Amino acid sequence: MELNISYKATNIYNEPVSEAIYEFILLPAINQQQITYGVEMENSLQKSTFKYKNLFGFDVIRIRTTDSFNEMKVKMNASVFTKQFNPFDFTPPTRQISDKVME
Repeated sequence: MELNISYKATNIYNEPVSEAIYEFILLPAINQQQITYGVEMENSLQKSTFKYKNLFGFDVIRIRTTDSFNEMKVKMNASVFTKQFNPFDFTPPTRQISDKVME
């Protein structure tokens, strides 16, 4: 199955912003059940984006600017191909029961 994901956000400020760093965790997960392709990221400040992994392994998109602005828009589009699978078709792990009983 193919999915098309679109994310849009607008940040409006009452006072001019002179410097900002935005970080977004928007990208679809990469795993055995899906493949992500065709990712496009745009911002109204027309600044370059930087992608990195955070401490938890999530892909983060960072935008940094030193330009003054009152409004910033972000748009992300991605296509995801997902494999068909039954999420209930698995063998649950066995659980060891302790002989000790809490008193």
